[in-house]
Amino acid sequence: MAPGTDMLSMPPQALVAFTRPARRRWRDKADLRFYTTTDAVRDLETVRKALGLERINLLGISYGTRVALQYARQYPQQTRALILDSPCPTGIIWASWMRASTRCAEAPAGTLHGRRGLPQGAG
Repeated sequence: MAPGTDMLSMPPQALVAFTRPARRRWRDKADLRFYTTTDAVRDLETVRKALGLERINLLGISYGTRVALQYARQYPQQTRALILDSPCPTGIIWASWMRASTRCAEAPAGTLHGRRGLPQGAG
């Protein structure tokens, strides 16, 4: 994929094809169910505590904006400031979008019309 490619504008089949090799590479090494925003936020809080910091500044870029926002919501007293660059759309539920993308990619040609099956805001 070329740098700067907007993955949300990719056809679902292309997105699934792009991610499939990575999922295969990692499935025997890591449980990908635990690579979630919630887990990232919990890990970030663990790091803050380990460093002994009372409050932190967060810089979020693209998907990182979702992590920063969720951290600030979950730990407002530990958040001093947020810088959000190129925010990721919050209306898209990624797991749902990926499942729908996989269904579209694996469906026989001509059985899905347009972007039916994708969550609202994903197409």
